[in-house]
Amino acid sequence: MAAFVKPKTRNTTCSLLSKNGSEHTIFEDYISCHEDNIYKEKMNMILPLTSQKISFKISELTLNERLSEIMGLRLTHDTFERLQPFSKNYLPWLEPNINQSFYLTYAQMYCTKSLLTTSYISLHENEELPSRIRVFVSASNNNLLGKTWNCSEGSQIVPSSTCDVFPYLEESKDFEIYSE
Repeated sequence: MAAFVKPKTRNTTCSLLSKNGSEHTIFEDYISCHEDNIYKEKMNMILPLTSQKISFKISELTLNERLSEIMGLRLTHDTFERLQPFSKNYLPWLEPNINQSFYLTYAQMYCTKSLLTTSYISLHENEELPSRIRVFVSASNNNLLGKTWNCSEGSQIVPSSTCDVFPYLEESKDFEIYSE
């Protein structure tokens, strides 16, 4: 028997298109946050296998892709979390909790064997971020991921400040699961 999930509505005062009582949208705040705060300076990463430190700057060309990726990850996680009673532990040798399983699955989608030089070149020429940096940027803008893996605050995965634009889905009393 199929289960019917009654959809929840978002708080429209926090939507991207809401004026929220001011002359600019939350989306404009998000753009300013990314341009002025988070990715203005070069970022550093250590490659685990070689202990090589690389420095790079996130291009402004990727702003739309970053917004889509971060919002999509948040929405997918919120939806996945609501379906917890229906999920199973598919990695028994790791015994991850439901949130860890979600983020592992997300990161695995972007596993590639591309050369670092290819990633570095595309970082400056493409609107899409290279896979490893794409996962990093999405992770560093999602405090839930850091909490799930117990990352310390102030680290690159749980930075002191993030650019929030997309409201979390909140549980409400009108959420019910119907089965026929």
